[in-house]
Amino acid sequence: MSARPLLLLDPHPRTAAMVYGPATRRRLVRDFDVRAHLRRPASDRQVDGVIEEAAVVVGQTALGRGRLERARRLKAVINVLGNWRPNIDYACAARRGVQVLSIAPAMADAVAEWILGALIVQGRGMLAAQQDFLAGREKYGIAGNRDAVSLAGATVGIIGFGNLGRRLAELLRPFGCRLLVHDPHVPAAVLAKHGALRRPLPRLLAAASHVAVTAGATRSNEGFLDAQKLDALAPGCVVVLASRAAVVDFDALASLARRGRIKLAVDVFPHEPAPARSPWRRLRQVLWSAHRAGGIPRSYELLQEMLLEDIANVMAGRRPRRLQPATARAAADASV
Repeated sequence: MSARPLLLLDPHPRTAAMVYGPATRRRLVRDFDVRAHLRRPASDRQVDGVIEEAAVVVGQTALGRGRLERARRLKAVINVLGNWRPNIDYACAARRGVQVLSIAPAMADAVAEWILGALIVQGRGMLAAQQDFLAGREKYGIAGNRDAVSLAGATVGIIGFGNLGRRLAELLRPFGCRLLVHDPHVPAAVLAKHGALRRPLPRLLAAASHVAVTAGATRSNEGFLDAQKLDALAPGCVVVLASRAAVVDFDALASLARRGRIKLAVDVFPHEPAPARSPWRRLRQVLWSAHRAGGIPRSYELLQEMLLEDIANVMAGRRPRRLQPATARAAADASV
């Protein structure tokens, strides 16, 4: 048995470049006996062979009650996807004092930045203006701006107020927006800190000129933005979907854009990659993005910085400072 504690690195579908760059590798190999599975998920046999000695598991490894009870040295399990998954018995982990953490905060800056850009691009009609110019049918001045909507001073609805929604609220502060939030779980003090007002979903959808869907996917909110609810959106509303496609009736949302009811930007899809022959690809008025809002080099640098810092904190008996701990509610509602 190695004198160094054992770390199981099982990050699939994250790649080595995303979570195990050269500097991260040097640091972890110095401090741990690293058992890395980077091309495919670790098999049951491989996990069972090391779980009794593992001090840290990095990845979405299946950790039911039986494995956790055998993992007597385990101090932390770190989800590197960002959405809580039902791969672990959260209650058992809590009873055994195992920290369950997520890298979700590492992606918030980049995704919030993309949402801000998309709100402006679609609100000001930049995508349509680009296409008109290339086709030689551009309209100058007010003639090309009759449907333009300014973000400055706008009423912006944020659906889901976790890491991403809160970071977006911070980026919107210089624009002087009126912020409406739908998130039944967020404390009033958090809303007050961001100058946001809590609103029921129908009122938010009807009142906002811009809407950002930032809610993560859980068991209880799958498809909660259905066709009936989406129909309450104000005509001409700018809608940005950048968290998880599972929270919305995707076809209903695309249909509203096709009919010109809303101005839409999308970064996530029900199935990825999106089907090659999908009718969505014919909607030239929609700003489509291939799940790239968060996946910029800086996000993965930040992810690895957070990973190293909080692994060190946990191993030293300190509280994690940068990764997001699982809450009882998140654990109970982990997405499928």
